[in-house]
Amino acid sequence: MNFEQAIEHVLSSEGGFTMDADDPGNWTGGKKGKGILHGTKFGISAASYPGLNIKNLSRPEAIQIYKRDFWDKYKVDTLPSQIRLHFFDVCVNSGISRAVKILQRSLGVTADGDFGPVTVKNLSKANVWKYARERSDFYINHVKLYPVKQKYLAGWIGRVLDVTENSF
Repeated sequence: MNFEQAIEHVLSSEGGFTMDADDPGNWTGGKKGKGILHGTKFGISAASYPGLNIKNLSRPEAIQIYKRDFWDKYKVDTLPSQIRLHFFDVCVNSGISRAVKILQRSLGVTADGDFGPVTVKNLSKANVWKYARERSDFYINHVKLYPVKQKYLAGWIGRVLDVTENSF
């Protein structure tokens, strides 16, 4: 799985412009009702890029942001190939810290969100099925904590299944 393949997959899930007031990522302050509701486009959120004109963001601009701020910054191409798409997709959908914690849980190491030497040392144990299970568990537990997000659960689980199927 390379960046070009992964970005096409992610953009097929993230799609166009949304202005969901229940989604903290749509707010420039990163929390519902905090800051200005600017929305999300191609998965690029107002919370992560509060100064960006989200509504007028072009597809090439979004791809450039994902390459620079996600794929290259977190060296996704150095991960075992079967988990690259999952890791990248979670970075986009839920943030880098959550992507790392899900990876760490799937590896059986302390889930501290730090992509440090212990995580790197255990990457040889990476397994797409374990990552998918941990990712699904994360979404289910997230909805238990935040019931208003129940409306997203079916889509999140469908995304896990789709990413898993396309990870080989």
